[in-house]
Amino acid sequence: MLPDFALLKTQLMLPQLLNGGLETLLNYLLRRTDHCEPYLRKLNGKVLALRLQHLDLPLYCVFSTQRIDVLHHYEDEADCTVAIAAGLLFNPPKKSQLSACINAKTIQLQGDLQVLQDFVGLLEWLEKDPAELIAPYVGDVAAHSAVSFCRVLTTAVKRKYAQSQRYCGERLTEEWALLAPSLAVADFCDQVKTLEKQTALLERKITELDLIAK
Repeated sequence: MLPDFALLKTQLMLPQLLNGGLETLLNYLLRRTDHCEPYLRKLNGKVLALRLQHLDLPLYCVFSTQRIDVLHHYEDEADCTVAIAAGLLFNPPKKSQLSACINAKTIQLQGDLQVLQDFVGLLEWLEKDPAELIAPYVGDVAAHSAVSFCRVLTTAVKRKYAQSQRYCGERLTEEWALLAPSLAVADFCDQVKTLEKQTALLERKITELDLIAK
């Protein structure tokens, strides 16, 4: 019987959906960004294999001078194979941080490091301003207003979350301050009982020695 994750991949065609969505997004960003050609020329004909550490879901990025094709299966050997820690999905490293990530093993690399460096450089260059990306569809004013509102909302949510975390921390500290004396008293009582047993045992040994001496 297939494991749950493997069954999910089979039933929902997860790799195909993931690859198709990522390929569409990357090529859309390429079209929306000026002067990507130098990066694509460096990567032309190269294949980069990407996967999350401890997860069997590889992605193969096949580069040309015009676009990036994202595949879930590739017959030949990739020029560069990279396994990344899940945490890097939320905080992608910059090109200058790759060496530190490799040393920290949050990035495990086999093959040509230059391919990874050029790919990360391309990602840094891509247009990622949400307002600029949606402006062609809703207009400049609506796009910037929507993005500003989302940023304000995100900031408010983060602030509320931080306040909740701080409040929980304070409550735990208060509860520990109340609980600690009770634990200390219980520990003292245990130590007294242990000392009583040791004293009784010592008295018995002394009595036995006296009897032997007599």
